[in-house]
Amino acid sequence: MDKKITDIFLECKNSTEALQQLYNLFKERDHRFSLQLICSRAEISSRGYLSQVLSGKRTLSVKYRESMPRAFRLDELHTAALQTLIDLDCETDSDKIKALQEKLRTDKLALKVSFAVLSNNFAKNACAFEVFCAFGFFSNNPTFENLVELFGIDRKKSVEEALIMLEQEGYISKKRTSYFLNTQSLIFDRGEEGSTRTVFLKTALEDALHHLPKWINRTSEAHFESGIVSVTKKDYLRILPEIKNLIVKYQVDMESAEADTLVRFNIQIYPATDRK
Repeated sequence: MDKKITDIFLECKNSTEALQQLYNLFKERDHRFSLQLICSRAEISSRGYLSQVLSGKRTLSVKYRESMPRAFRLDELHTAALQTLIDLDCETDSDKIKALQEKLRTDKLALKVSFAVLSNNFAKNACAFEVFCAFGFFSNNPTFENLVELFGIDRKKSVEEALIMLEQEGYISKKRTSYFLNTQSLIFDRGEEGSTRTVFLKTALEDALHHLPKWINRTSEAHFESGIVSVTKKDYLRILPEIKNLIVKYQVDMESAEADTLVRFNIQIYPATDRK
């Protein structure tokens, strides 16, 4: 993600402020970026109207919530944040405003997540994922002994190798006898391709299959579901980014440095059959 764009959304108070700062940033990066270009991309007919929005004299209409993010070529998480700001500025119902304020809070939490490309080393040590996440059991500051006690003495060597690998990759550091995270949250890049990501996903699905008999009927503590629906490709492609954003937000919102449980997320969404 673009850090400067992220900083804008983390600091701005409303959609007008966000749009002003986005325009200034893009203009600074490319002098050809203009109000006319935004109007063209966002399907706004009046440049004067956009000028009033950017000057704070008017609030952007909610009808542009879908098209305005395209004007700045925003990614999924930045798009979600901008759309929430636009919705919030246009809403008058107090209950809906509260719900949108909560949504904006989770939008901003999701923007603070660090994304990383999977190293090939992760394919060699699946334990590293669990070890990294287990830092939350110890206020993100465990000792080697803490982790060995958690995972069991029979996995001591795997834990040791995982810590070495995580430190080499720069995700954690060691100070005296304790380890600490170099990033509070880490979600491996969705766009990563290749054998490493495939190994990770296969391992995750195999682990879920192993735990299925134990948890399938304990619906208050777990949820397993599989379904197939017929859709238009247009609607599917429109809704899919929203689903992916929600997954990140829920993960970030639940994550805690005072954790007592590791939860696995396995979600498979893909076209099962295409009509040619």
